Amino acid sequence: MIGENLHEEYSIVPTTDLTYIYIDREYEIDINDDLVKKGKSVYEYFAIYDEILRIYMDLLRNLMLNYASRTINSDVEFMNIVLSDGSYIILEGDERKVSIPFPKGIATTHTHPGICLFSHKDLETADHLFSIGYAVVSVMNTTCISSLYRRGVYTLDDKLVLKNLVNKVKKAKNLEELMSIYRNLTFPNYLKFVTYSI
Repeated sequence: MIGENLHEEYSIVPTTDLTYIYIDREYEIDINDDLVKKGKSVYEYFAIYDEILRIYMDLLRNLMLNYASRTINSDVEFMNIVLSDGSYIILEGDERKVSIPFPKGIATTHTHPGICLFSHKDLETADHLFSIGYAVVSVMNTTCISSLYRRGVYTLDDKLVLKNLVNKVKKAKNLEELMSIYRNLTFPNYLKFVTYSI
């Protein structure tokens, strides 16, 4: 994302009107991109990630709920991927798993036959996907959607907390312990964890 690249490369926080990215005129940066303008806008560029999450949650509620129902009935998991160009694909996996070599994308979710919390394998995949530019990684069932999403760059500090979470989830002995781990989850920078009821 352009805003993220500017933030990471020049240590500035660009602004946005959700159509363009703006760089304050005080910075002597010349970016040759039609989506970048000089000036200042209403929101810091982090708002783009909130908008991506909002739009994606609407898509999941409208598109993936039927697939989540099929997973509950059969244990066969399904995956949705929003590609970099904004198109999406839905893939059918196997019983209790779905795995593929991931293309470049913006967001992904897969259905779970049980609780809508990430397994340790899901978290390892999320780490990889954030490293290659994904903004949202989710799991869902027929009653809820849990998402990890970035509100900026994927920092080393956030990555280390996610790696630690992988180990905690792997060691959880029961559902109560797992729920406690997620209830107390916080990230130091731009990574967020949210759960929505459907």
